[in-house]
Amino acid sequence: MAINPTNQRSYEFGDFRLDSVQRVLMRQGELVPLTPKIFDLLLLLIENHGQVVEKDLLMTELWPDTFVEEGNLTQNISILRKILSDDGHQYIQTMPRRGYRFVGQVRVMPFETLAIEEHSLTRVTVEETQIEDELVRKSVLVADSPAAISQVASQHPGWKKMAVVSVMALAVVAGLVIAWTILGPRKVAGRNPPPFNVNNVTLRTITSSGNIAYGVMSGDGQFVVYSTVDEDNHYALWLQRTGSREVLQLILPSPRLVGPAAISHDGNWIYYGESSPDEPLKGITIYRMPLLGGASRKILEGVHVFAALSPDDQRILLHRFKQSGGVDVISVNALDGSDETLIASSNTASDYLGTRWSPDGSKLVFFSSEQREDGTYWSLSEMPARGGAHKTILPPAQRKIWFIAWADQGRGIVMTATDPVTKIAQLYYVSYPDGETRRITNDLVGYTTISVGGETIMAGKVERQSRVWLTNWPNPGPARQVIERDMADGFAWMSDGRIVYDTNDDGRAHLWTADSAGTQRQQLSPDNVDERQPEVSPDGKLITFISKRSGSVALWVMDADGRNPRRLTADGLPVWRPRFTPDGQSILFLMERNDRSFLARISLAGGEPVVVSDDVYDDSYFDISPDGQRIAYSTKDNNRQMRRVVVRTMSGVSPARYYDIEPSYFLRWTPDGQNLVYAQYPQDKKWGQALWLQPISGGSPQQVLNVTPDLLYWAAWSPDGKQLALSHGRFVRDIVLVSRNHAIP
Repeated sequence: MAINPTNQRSYEFGDFRLDSVQRVLMRQGELVPLTPKIFDLLLLLIENHGQVVEKDLLMTELWPDTFVEEGNLTQNISILRKILSDDGHQYIQTMPRRGYRFVGQVRVMPFETLAIEEHSLTRVTVEETQIEDELVRKSVLVADSPAAISQVASQHPGWKKMAVVSVMALAVVAGLVIAWTILGPRKVAGRNPPPFNVNNVTLRTITSSGNIAYGVMSGDGQFVVYSTVDEDNHYALWLQRTGSREVLQLILPSPRLVGPAAISHDGNWIYYGESSPDEPLKGITIYRMPLLGGASRKILEGVHVFAALSPDDQRILLHRFKQSGGVDVISVNALDGSDETLIASSNTASDYLGTRWSPDGSKLVFFSSEQREDGTYWSLSEMPARGGAHKTILPPAQRKIWFIAWADQGRGIVMTATDPVTKIAQLYYVSYPDGETRRITNDLVGYTTISVGGETIMAGKVERQSRVWLTNWPNPGPARQVIERDMADGFAWMSDGRIVYDTNDDGRAHLWTADSAGTQRQQLSPDNVDERQPEVSPDGKLITFISKRSGSVALWVMDADGRNPRRLTADGLPVWRPRFTPDGQSILFLMERNDRSFLARISLAGGEPVVVSDDVYDDSYFDISPDGQRIAYSTKDNNRQMRRVVVRTMSGVSPARYYDIEPSYFLRWTPDGQNLVYAQYPQDKKWGQALWLQPISGGSPQQVLNVTPDLLYWAAWSPDGKQLALSHGRFVRDIVLVSRNHAIP
C-alpha cells in the first residue's frame, strides 16, 4: 500500500483532479494549495481508494525514519478534510482504531491522456519561464536517467514537477528543448536576474489587518507566516498563501508574545517562538508545528534570539547573551535543541546581529553596531559557517541597519536600513561580495521585517495614519479634529491662525496650509517635488522647510504665501527638522557631515552652517527656548547606556542640566519656557502614548494628556499660546511582496 513512485496518473473525484506527476490538486481548474505532506496523504488514500489504510502505515509512509505522535496524523486528516470541504466525510471515512478509507468515487486517468491535455508546447513554455535555466538544461540532458532527475528534484523540491516532466515522451522533451531555445534571452535573465533596484520592482500588499508584528516567507515564496498584535496586546499566528487573501489562524490570540521564526526549506514545518511579557528574562521557547497547523512540539527553552534555520533544515542558529554583556552565536539540532556548538563569541552584545546562513551553508552574514564618540556606526560582514575570521562587506557608517536576508542564491543581500534624509527605513540591495548598494524602495513608507523566497521579497511595511487635533492650553480638554489628511512629518502655526503642514500626496510629501477649522486649504509645494517639516518665522512672514527642489535635499525658505523660494544649504548636505530662532535671524537644524550628526545654525542671509552641538545623534530631538537663550536636545549617555535630555545655554558657557527622560517623536518647550513636553508611554503602560511635562526646575515628569491607543507625532502652540495642536494616530503595519519586473531584452 505504499505510495507508488512510478505512478503516472491523475485522479478525478467530485470537483477535484489530483495530478500525481505534477503533484498538484485542482478544483474546477483552480489550483488548491497543499503542503507536500498533505499531498502525499491524499495520494496514498486515493491510490488505495475503497481500502482501509492503517494508521501505522500512514505514519510510516508520511514520516519515514521519524518518530511522530498519532495526533500529527489526526491533525493532517482534519486539515485535508477542510481543504476538500469534507465535513460530512463523503471522501475520507474514519475507521475507529484502525485508520482511514477514501470512499469517494474516483475516476483514474492514464498518464498519456494527461500528457496530451496538459503538456502542450504552450504549457511547457509558461512553466519554463518560472524556473531556473540550470534545472531545465539538466532535465533535458539527463532525460534518460531517472536517478539523475531524482537527484535534481531532491535538491529543488519546488521544481519536482518539472524534473518529472523531463522524462516524458520524446515529443514533449523536444517541445521543452524548442521552448528553451525560443526563450534563450529570457533564460539568461532568469539564471542571473538583475539586482533588485527601485526601477525594476513592483510592490503588492497582501494583508489588510494593519497590525502585523513580524513575518517570514517560505523558501519557494508560496507562503508567509506572520504574527499580529491587537489593541489588548494579544498575539496570534497566521498562515497565508502569497497568491491569495485567505488566511489560516494557527494560534489563537493570547497575551503571550508569539512570533514566527522560520519556515523549513522543505516547506513542511513552521518554527515559532513564544514568551511571557511578564518574564522577559526567561527568554523564548521555540516550537515546531506542521505548516498548515497542528500539534506543536517544543524544541528548546530559554532562547534569547532565534537567528536562522540552516539550508538543510538540520540546525538552528541562536544568540545567547552573556551576563558580562557579550553574545555567543550557537547552533543546535533543529529537532530537539541538542548538540550545542559554539560558532562565535563577542564581548559586545551588538555584534553578530541578524546572523543568516548563506544559501549554500558555507558562510554566515551578519551586521554589527559600534558606539563611537560621534554616534552609532553600523557595518555588514561575513564569516565562515563554523566561525573564523570576519570579512567586511559594508564598512562602518552612521546608517542604521534593521534586517538582512540573502537573495538571488547568494549573489546579493536585501537590507532594511534607515534613509539618511527621511529617517525612514527603506529596502536596499547589496551585491555580494563587492558590496555595491542599490535602493529597492524610495518612498515615505517604512519597511521592517524582511524575508526572501524564490525571486520575491517579503517585507513588513509601516505607514503612519495621523490627523491634527486642537485643544486648549495650559488646561487641555476634549480635542477636535481640524485636519483630516495624514500628516507626514510636521506642522506649524502661522500668524493669522492658519496651520502649515506636510502631507502625503500620491507618494510625495507636499506642504499645505489650512485654517484652524480645516476647511480653507491651499497647496504650497510644486506637484513634482518632495517637501516636508515646515516651520514659521516668529513674525509669520517666512516658512523654512526641507525640499528637493534643487534635485537633492536642502534647507529652503520662502514667503508665507509660497512665493520667492530660495535655498540656504548646499546640495548633498543631509538636513532635517529646522527651527527658527526667536529673533527670526537664523535657523537651527540637524545635519550630517562625514557620517556624523550635528546641531547647526545658519543665518537667514545665507552662508556656511555653524556647529552648535556635536553630541547629538541621528535620532535626536531638539527645541529652542522662547527667549532664545537655551536649547534642549536629546543625547546619548554612553557611560550609563541610556538616552537623556540636556538643557544648556546657546553660548555653551553655563553648565548644562540633564534630565532622565527619553522623548519619542518630538521635544518642545512650553510657551512660558518653564517646561519641556514630549511623547512617551502612558502611566498605565497601555498601547499608545501620552503627552508628558518635564519641569525645567526639576522633579518628576507629569502626564498631561493621554491619546492611547494612538501615538503622538508632533505638537505646536498657537501664536498666543492658548491652543495646542497635536498630531496623533497609528502605524498601520502590513505585509508587502516585492518582485522584479522581468522585461524581455
